[in-house]
Amino acid sequence: YLYLTIKSMFMYAAPETGLDIIILHRDMIDKHDQEMISTLLQEKQNASIRFYDLSEEVKHLNFVSHFHISVDTFYRLLIPRICHEYHKVLYTDCDLLVFDDISKLYAQVSDDHVLTGTRDADYISPYYQDEMMQVYTHDVIGLEKVVNYMQAGVMAFNLQRFREKYDLQDLLNFALSKNFKYMDQDILNAFFKGDIHYVSMDWNVMMDAFQKRKDNICKYAPAHIVDQYLQARKHPRIIHYAGGDKPWFNPTADYADEFWVVARGTIVYERIIKAMVDQRVKEAAAFLDRRHSLVQKLMDKVLPQDEERRKALKDKLNRWVSSFAPQGSNRREVLK
Repeated sequence: YLYLTIKSMFMYAAPETGLDIIILHRDMIDKHDQEMISTLLQEKQNASIRFYDLSEEVKHLNFVSHFHISVDTFYRLLIPRICHEYHKVLYTDCDLLVFDDISKLYAQVSDDHVLTGTRDADYISPYYQDEMMQVYTHDVIGLEKVVNYMQAGVMAFNLQRFREKYDLQDLLNFALSKNFKYMDQDILNAFFKGDIHYVSMDWNVMMDAFQKRKDNICKYAPAHIVDQYLQARKHPRIIHYAGGDKPWFNPTADYADEFWVVARGTIVYERIIKAMVDQRVKEAAAFLDRRHSLVQKLMDKVLPQDEERRKALKDKLNRWVSSFAPQGSNRREVLK
């Protein structure tokens, strides 16, 4: 998926656009995969790809992840240290595709703010339907206006301004000081509130995950946020497959067609198909395990406690269930 993120950047970058790509990881990308990703350099002049192993830098930091989000999401907090010789840096997650020249976004990086990003309609909408979310936004994150909450999957650091105003250790200490709901995204919004420049949402269009996100935004977010989100969806410059509904596991997901157009014909296509099949097998196995467990629990309550009568009834039930199996098939026991 990272391979495809970079490929999409190369596909839409102008020939004169230079791209210096630094991939942050924790000893998770083996040499073979690094070489595979680096083959993309054959498709783009003025580009470089480097792999930065953060294992040593993060092992003493007690970052905790939630939900489907991995601890790797905290890497962006270390960008001021990693890119200490840079003036400005763009950061993107690797569950997204780029459909415009990324240098156009770089050109919008503010000289007067540390962060540049888009407003997060997906955070803003539940704020208006959940009182606890309102308390959290004001008391924990410290935002006066929820519409100023930034989506951190695509953003830029003005590192020169960061060095002038802030200290990295203060940011890391702050990150570990509370149990933030959306982890580093909340941390960035809380720590840099008032120091964020906002660009058009078409630079970070959140997919309609599980066909619920768009409805929730349209129902609950303020009208101007809804308008911005719907307008951005018409001509997305970046499609962000944020959330648990990924097109590489669900080919009918929102903006899945755009994903597969980029994936088809690449050297990772077959690997993506295999990962999808493996995921389906795991989901099916988990479903069967849950169903079998439920049947066993019900039978434990229904079957008599006497061991002989219990065995006789179980045998009878298994024979009865087995009678419905297709002729010539293996007739397996339902109850053990």
